Amino acid sequence: TTTAPADNTTDSRAPELDVAGLESFVRQEMAGTGVPGLSMAVIRDGEIVYSGGFGGRNAQTGGAVTTDTLFEAASLSKPVFAYFAMLQVEKGVIELDRPLYEYLPHPDLPDDPRAQELTARMVLTHATGLPNWRSYTGGVLQFVFDPGTRYGYSGEGYEYLRRVLRHELGVDDDGLQAVFQAEVADEIGADFMSYTWDASIPERKTFGHRNGTPTDNDGHDMNFGAAYSLNTTAEDYAR
Repeated sequence: TTTAPADNTTDSRAPELDVAGLESFVRQEMAGTGVPGLSMAVIRDGEIVYSGGFGGRNAQTGGAVTTDTLFEAASLSKPVFAYFAMLQVEKGVIELDRPLYEYLPHPDLPDDPRAQELTARMVLTHATGLPNWRSYTGGVLQFVFDPGTRYGYSGEGYEYLRRVLRHELGVDDDGLQAVFQAEVADEIGADFMSYTWDASIPERKTFGHRNGTPTDNDGHDMNFGAAYSLNTTAEDYAR
């Protein structure tokens, strides 16, 4: 059944979806856990059947979360980048099992021969042997296990693949975003999906909160962070 929509709902026309129950549950859980703002989308049978915004962007100054509010995808930037990377494989820009070293040697692993074994497949399946971040290995990037021998979650691996794609496409970070925009965001009809930063983002982006206090709504940095920097809406991510 469909009843009154959420604070901001774009589509609740799914007779099999208990919208009222869903929204009641979300509001109850937000109140119980102290979450000030939330955006969500529901996919069913390959279709977005619901999209709604709840609460506020800033617990102190207000501003409603709507379906247009931007959130940081954080580590969920990786699956979208993996899709983008696979498009480059289909185009022949890179090969899944060709050593990335042959495209671009890793600048921070010049003396370890294992760096020459790394492939895009290892990066995408988190089997590079690299730590999540080099801060985990004392600030110096080094292997924590031999490439391809087991699973180990690694943002460093994704960042290396970004460097390789940028090199092979002959672009900088802004150019890589332009390729992503054309081949992914525009193709799926997304309103906003960006790994790089621009001045318009804070106007639409929710604030982070820690212990109920707003932190900021600025970017991690100005770079294309394949592992972490995607800003988008819940509905565009669902697309």
